[in-house]
Amino acid sequence: MATIAWARPRAFAQWNRRLALTYTTQVRRASTTGEPFRLAIIGSGPAGFYTAYRFMKNNEQAKVDMYESLPVPYGLVRFGVAPDHAEVKNCREKFEEVASSPNFTFIGNVTVGASSNHPDSATVPLSSILRHYHAVVFSYGSSEDRKLGIPGEDLKGIFSAREFVGWYNGLPEYADLNPDLSMGFQDDTLIIGNGNVAMDVARILLKTPAELAKTDIAAHALDALSRSKIHNIRIIGRRGPIQAAFTTKELRALYKLPDVEVRPHHLTDLTPHHHESSKPLPPPIKRRMELLGKGKSLATQDPSRNYPSVTFDFCLAPLHFDTQDPEYSTQNTPGPPSPPGWVSSATFGRTVLHPKNQHPDPVESDDNKQHHGLYDPHAIAHLPPTPKNSPSQPTTFSNPSVTNPPPSPSFLI
Repeated sequence: MATIAWARPRAFAQWNRRLALTYTTQVRRASTTGEPFRLAIIGSGPAGFYTAYRFMKNNEQAKVDMYESLPVPYGLVRFGVAPDHAEVKNCREKFEEVASSPNFTFIGNVTVGASSNHPDSATVPLSSILRHYHAVVFSYGSSEDRKLGIPGEDLKGIFSAREFVGWYNGLPEYADLNPDLSMGFQDDTLIIGNGNVAMDVARILLKTPAELAKTDIAAHALDALSRSKIHNIRIIGRRGPIQAAFTTKELRALYKLPDVEVRPHHLTDLTPHHHESSKPLPPPIKRRMELLGKGKSLATQDPSRNYPSVTFDFCLAPLHFDTQDPEYSTQNTPGPPSPPGWVSSATFGRTVLHPKNQHPDPVESDDNKQHHGLYDPHAIAHLPPTPKNSPSQPTTFSNPSVTNPPPSPSFLI
């Protein structure tokens, strides 16, 4: 019976030590019978290749077969890393070294256990894999999007980051996504979530065609982005700026975009009466907060020009999306009709922060509850219950005549 293990890139070092201990007995058993140890790896991304590299380095006679549902290897390195981050893809040289070994076999366009949507693909039952290998490592990533579970998320103009990133990186299953990028000059494009992928998407949307042409972006995406009218982007997170998942390096990459403004953000934008934390912030978070507070204004270059911009919004959770198309609308949204089934507004609720191991006090005011977790890097965000005698005041990104909230979104990611 095969040993089964799961590989995750971030925990690879610890996992590899456990893997070595798990396999020692079976490797020795295989060596006494004269047969090579056979390892199957499901998934050909970084976790799979680094697993193969380490295992083959420590077991020179072992045979490794790598199964991949796509026709080509490298997973996120090929289809997930932003096309303008070529230096991140240098690990392919190590992967090619692994693949050149006579003890390594890549088996592409083959799905293990479940059927595939790829043309001419094959499916192998997991039971067959287990019968023919001493051990099996599952190192594949997410194969489905996580739904928000809120009204309107199936409207046109709303895409998951997995779809959109796959589209501009040439992932075959999203080659026909065809996002309409021509509606964004007057409206905002909303990116829900503020990790590094959100920063990648914002950067790709705002780069000029000339800049993108120097990258390995998919040809169909370059053609669509060259006709894009995306102008203003809002990056929205459930938690505060201290808890934001993006790194300072990715934030600086936004600041380096020529002719793009970044609106400054301060903690006072969330809680006007906040008090400074008694504990100093970790240096990486402190640098990020300083950079967010500075912003980037280009008004001195040309005061009359309307520059593209990036705005960060924090402590907001999506409640529902809506359209002005009467056939699909669930809300009475003012304004001219939307294109059929197209999203026209997004409504968000204000979240409050509290320390991870502390339950919020429902009696306290929103400002106080927010202050309790404002400086905690691991704070949790939640939507507070609406008091019986106080109507909720959600933030709706819909009305162009209102400066805050902003105009209606052209599309959301």
